Parts: sequence; C-alpha cells; structure tokens
Amino acid sequence: MINRFNSDLNMIDMTLPNHAVNAMFIGTKIIGSVVLIIIAGPYMAAVVGVTALFMACLQRFYVRAGRELRRLDLTSKSPIYTLFSETIDADGLRTIRAMGAEDTCLAMMTQRATASQYPAWLLMVVQKWLELALNICGQPARIPCVKSAEMQHP
Repeated sequence: MINRFNSDLNMIDMTLPNHAVNAMFIGTKIIGSVVLIIIAGPYMAAVVGVTALFMACLQRFYVRAGRELRRLDLTSKSPIYTLFSETIDADGLRTIRAMGAEDTCLAMMTQRATASQYPAWLLMVVQKWLELALNICGQPARIPCVKSAEMQHP
C-alpha cells in the first residue's frame, strides 16, 4: 500500500509541473484571443460573454459527472488488484495449482477486468460528449465573426 502511494506521489511530482506550464500557456492563448476578438469587433464582447457563461455551466456538469466516473473507475479496479495480489503471492499460486483452479482463476480475472472497463468507457463517452458540446457552444461565436468579415470585405 505504501509503495503504491509513493509511486502515485512520484507520478504527481513528475506530471504536475508540465500540466501547470501547459495550463498557463493555454490560459495566455485564450486571453490573447479574446482580447484580439474584442478589439476587432467590440460587439463580440457580448457573444464571448454568453459563450463563456454557457461553457462554465457545461464545465460544472462535466466536473461532477467526471468525478463520479473516476471514483467508480477506481473502485471497480480494486477487485482486480486484490485478486492479482492474492494470485501473485507464492502461497496463492501454489494453492491455485494444487486445486487445479487455473481456469476458475482466469475466468474470475477476466470477469473482473471486463467489469472494471465499463466506468472507463463511460468516462471516455462523457469526455467525447464534452468535446462535442464545446464545439457546438463555440459555433455561435464563430458565425458573427464570419458575417462581420463578409460585410467588411464584400
């Protein structure tokens, strides 16, 4: 248990700085884009504001659903880790072989692995839904930009 906790902390220590730099880069890019859009067409401030509000509502829903699905994903993997640790133990492996239960153990592992994949699939579906919703949300902001460019350059 301590080993797993230590490896989790090491993983966080290695990935957190990269994610922080990426978040700052993307945040700067978004702020710069919004400023340029508003300078080019001041009326776009209203469109950007409404779009940002709608995206914030989407984010609230996604964060709640994503958190629950991640929790469900972690709890569904627990039986696999338990069976694996019991099997990999020297006494566990000898007992399985002595009882001739290799097929039963394999079936249990397959069933638990399959069951643990459902939350991961659901999480992927929710992420794709968020991607689609954000693309649809951004579309009304693009239309006035294109129309104003058409009117300025006939």
